Amino acid sequence: MDLRSRPHTALSLLGTLVVLTLSACEGPGVLTDLTPASLDIVPSTEVGITIAPHALVLGVEGTWVTVHTDVRYGSAVNTSLMLDGVPAAFAYADDRGYLVVKFTQGAIEAIVTPPDASLTLTGWFTDGTPFFGVDTILVRVKPIKDPPKPGR
Repeated sequence: MDLRSRPHTALSLLGTLVVLTLSACEGPGVLTDLTPASLDIVPSTEVGITIAPHALVLGVEGTWVTVHTDVRYGSAVNTSLMLDGVPAAFAYADDRGYLVVKFTQGAIEAIVTPPDASLTLTGWFTDGTPFFGVDTILVRVKPIKDPPKPGR
């Protein structure tokens, strides 16, 4: 069953992807209702991931959160890649041909809290099989510097 072409909301839980497919009822040029059309339980494949940086310091200038995978580049649908619901900014192959996915640091900072966060990468293989991978990172808050002392 290829679910990629149908509008859906997906949630990956313990190796199973729950897919809720919605059908739209349209009025005169306006989307007026979303009606559940089906609920599918799809086996999901677990993949290995490593997130960098391993320690994310909130409020420290940075650009990317990077997810390294054990998935061969080209075997995943790049537009399906999400990290806890945050869409990927872009993806590319590393020097060994594995998928690397970049997410904007600000978007990831918005969904994590100290002291740590388990983040799940989800996506679809090109054959229509969903996959997921989980890694835990440390989350810290930027230390506040003491104000300069008078006379210094």
